[in-house]
Amino acid sequence: MLGGMLFWAASILACDVCGCSANGYGAGLLSAYRYNTISLRWYHSPFEQILEQGIPTKDVFQRIDVNLRYHLSGRWIGNLVLPFQWNYREGPDRSLSLEGLGDTRFTLAYVVLDNILVGEKGQLYWELGTGVKAPTGKFDNDLYQADLPENFNIGNGSWASLWQTSLLYNWGKLGWVNNLAYQLNGRTKEDYHFGNQLSVSSMVFARQSVSPTAELIPFAGVFYEEIAQDLFYADNAAHGTGGSGYYLTAGLNAKYQDLLLGGSVFVPFQQNYADGEMEAKTRLTIDLTYAF
Repeated sequence: MLGGMLFWAASILACDVCGCSANGYGAGLLSAYRYNTISLRWYHSPFEQILEQGIPTKDVFQRIDVNLRYHLSGRWIGNLVLPFQWNYREGPDRSLSLEGLGDTRFTLAYVVLDNILVGEKGQLYWELGTGVKAPTGKFDNDLYQADLPENFNIGNGSWASLWQTSLLYNWGKLGWVNNLAYQLNGRTKEDYHFGNQLSVSSMVFARQSVSPTAELIPFAGVFYEEIAQDLFYADNAAHGTGGSGYYLTAGLNAKYQDLLLGGSVFVPFQQNYADGEMEAKTRLTIDLTYAF
């Protein structure tokens, strides 16, 4: 059976004064969620400084994930994400960039409801998952000496626990999917704590067959993220960190046999990052998935 499911991957994105980040924003709809999948996903997240005084900057955070989702046994599903990141800052007098392997993530999910019948056409799917983020990405506690904040690091230098759930309702060729993800960060060796992150998304989708082996899956919905303030030692709040934002999102997936190509756009319509000193711009994702 084929259905539609919004599948996420947690990401750490950063900007100058806010420590902006997005935990788990959409990577597209996986129409073959009951199969094992391997994916390449590209994320593009720009931010712009809007200070009345000081030197404005523009930050662009890009990432490519290698993502493996594998049915281990029974209702248990494992998911491994290996990210490679590019963090780029453009200022009036110079540009700075960092790149490298990011923090690796592994989650283990259990299928609580496996497409149970709801009425004549409806089917309900629900999974719960938890996991860890390992500090495999480079973290430089002295990054500020290069006029960059801690948040600009490729990795955040600490372990984190991951919590997520996904609820999917299929009704014929239509569907509704809801996701929630939470990242609880630990502290670095230098006792710095990156703010915990929450993300919630809700989307509707439709499946349209174009041939016996191909279909199109447009989708649209809303996405919300909230990031707590960063903390120095003794729990002193780091200025200009944390924030929240609401986004309208839409996209299209094209499926042919076992391949799925998708793209999505996230447009902010209400936000408050770093007490209004940073502004998130439109985000983009593209993913290519092979089901086996």
